Amino acid sequence: MIDPLIEKNPLQIPEIRARVSRLVSLKDAISCVRVSKAWSKDFALPIWCVVDFDIHDTFEGLDSDLVTKYGHHIRTIKNLTTQSQLDAVLRPTIKNQQKPREVDAEDE
Repeated sequence: MIDPLIEKNPLQIPEIRARVSRLVSLKDAISCVRVSKAWSKDFALPIWCVVDFDIHDTFEGLDSDLVTKYGHHIRTIKNLTTQSQLDAVLRPTIKNQQKPREVDAEDE
């Protein structure tokens, strides 16, 4: 028997939420992480996957606890120009951090 809650709302299924998370805008993803802990897990990746310092100029000033919590999602860094920007994304407190890939303008 299908759970009636899932039958009425497919976004209760984590796999569907994960796929939807890849299709929404950054603004919508930020709204979605605030819905619940379950949604936060699915929508954090598209928010943190790419850090572009030309677009996210306030990233350096983010609370270090946020970067520690979500920094392991960072996969690509764009327009990194200062040591303080590098320090903002490469914190020793980030668990399971993969080495991010820096993208040059020619790579895009």
